[in-house]
Amino acid sequence: MNPVFVCGRRAFVPPSFLTVRLRVETTLVRCELAEHPPFQPHFAYAADRPDALPEAVWAVWSDRDPTVRFHVLADCDTGNGQEGAEEHYCTLFEAHPAPCSWAMICLHREVDALMAEFER
Repeated sequence: MNPVFVCGRRAFVPPSFLTVRLRVETTLVRCELAEHPPFQPHFAYAADRPDALPEAVWAVWSDRDPTVRFHVLADCDTGNGQEGAEEHYCTLFEAHPAPCSWAMICLHREVDALMAEFER
């Protein structure tokens, strides 16, 4: 089976009342979906929803329209079917395009983890 990589396309989140109110901590977000065709929108986790429902705020943009918009989307609760330490749940939103987050390789996270190991 070929590895599936995270898209990773970046976008800048504009400062606004919404980003301050939600305590969005970064102005740069990366698409967390699997690599996809350019006509499909990009989605990046932006913040937890303040009322603590199983929903989150996602930044959404496209290659054709780089304007970042925010959508509240229900959490995906799909697990990988493993047990114990091998059990993982998807960190994306409900009804996202396949695959789930636990089935993808995110090179940015891999590099960050490797750098953290070297800093020890």
